[in-house]
Amino acid sequence: MEVTVEHLNVSVWTLAIAIGLTLIAREAPAQSVPDYGKAEYESNCASCHGLGGKGDGPLSEA
Repeated sequence: MEVTVEHLNVSVWTLAIAIGLTLIAREAPAQSVPDYGKAEYESNCASCHGLGGKGDGPLSEA
């Protein structure tokens, strides 16, 4: 198989994209998943379900 400039370009771009995607995938999330879930629960669910999830939130009677 003859190696041409076009084959080299495709190989270089493929390698560059693979390395770039690997680096992007390795980035740490801005906020850890448990902290994010806790914040979401407290802001969207705790008013009815309560902080302990027992259905004793301030709006549970509504």
